[in-house]
Amino acid sequence: MKKSLNRVYYNPPEIAKTVAKKYISYKYNDLVVSSAELKCVASLVEELEENVANLQFNDQFSANPFPDAHCRRFPLFLFRRPFVAEIQNGGVVGPNGAVITSDNQIIADSLKFPARHHDLHGAAARAVFSKPYFKSIAHEYRHQSKTDLSSAVVLHHGAESTGFYHWIIDNMLRLRSVRVYEELTGNNVTLILSAHAPDFVYDLLDYAGFGDNDVVLWDGQWISVENMVIPSWPEPTPKNLDWLKTKVSSNLEHSKISRYVKQVSDECDYIYISRQKASKRVVKNYNEIKPILNKYNIKEIKFSNLNIESEIHLIRSITGIIGPHGAGLTSMIWADDLSVLEIFNGVVIPPFFVIADVLDFEYSAIMAEPIEGNRVRDRDIYVDPDVFENHIENFVK
Repeated sequence: MKKSLNRVYYNPPEIAKTVAKKYISYKYNDLVVSSAELKCVASLVEELEENVANLQFNDQFSANPFPDAHCRRFPLFLFRRPFVAEIQNGGVVGPNGAVITSDNQIIADSLKFPARHHDLHGAAARAVFSKPYFKSIAHEYRHQSKTDLSSAVVLHHGAESTGFYHWIIDNMLRLRSVRVYEELTGNNVTLILSAHAPDFVYDLLDYAGFGDNDVVLWDGQWISVENMVIPSWPEPTPKNLDWLKTKVSSNLEHSKISRYVKQVSDECDYIYISRQKASKRVVKNYNEIKPILNKYNIKEIKFSNLNIESEIHLIRSITGIIGPHGAGLTSMIWADDLSVLEIFNGVVIPPFFVIADVLDFEYSAIMAEPIEGNRVRDRDIYVDPDVFENHIENFVK
């Protein structure tokens, strides 16, 4: 069942946002509930099984293929033991789907990566500047005699683009915690989902076993929840990744494989994930590397032309993937064993070398030459054909 709330949030002027961020930084500890504090105030807390002893924060640095190069947005993960919590009479506010407590404190695990404090401050400021948050402070909602939902969890990605990586890692990995909560309490959890969520999100919810859960489509306004379910901020830990892969792949095991996917998997062991139709990180001399791909029987694939079912079938049937840094590399999580060759544009951008390390996949990378134009992390790429062929020759052995 789907139900749309059809609401919007307030977008304040830039100077107001700046003031809000400074206020949040000053009052952060009073306004935001950390993971440790959440465990103390929650009505229910359950830690999930995870061998965190084998996951170290510093492993992200050792996995970096170019430690001396400029690296953006790093590190991303804390690799904590995941948990799921429940608070009573929570609410959802702001453009990022922030969860607030009954006394209007913001739950940090509903905001952003816990390893990146300035991101948390910005997300908290956006939540505070939403009209529903102001009205909640004024008790306009708290005096209502009923709540909108009984038990619910937020699955929300703010950008209206497909945001494939963020939907998979930042949201679909929450489903393991939701399932643990449902099994523990017997409650059926409603999924509060972005109104602009792409089709593959619904497909993955179905494949992961949540096809029968109610879905509320949300785009910014107040929702009150009697039992608010809060997974810890999801990270690509081994058991989180294995749970999602196993659930999805087992439900696809007997589904029909498309003729195209069967043909590709029969003809080659390696694919090149193309970004030639993208707006950034495009290989500008692709005409020079395409003959090399052909020479080594590597098939160019545009994931935008495949549905999620075909993408998963394809990844599970091949030996290795090659491509510029981009969301398409997220597909490695569906494989049981895989080799990955990533192409950077002068800047090292996580997290795929970290995820490959967590999955114990063979990983290598090429530092290509950036072409000026876009912002640094989005610049297009020139790949030296000789360097590329040397890497490919070693990669396919």
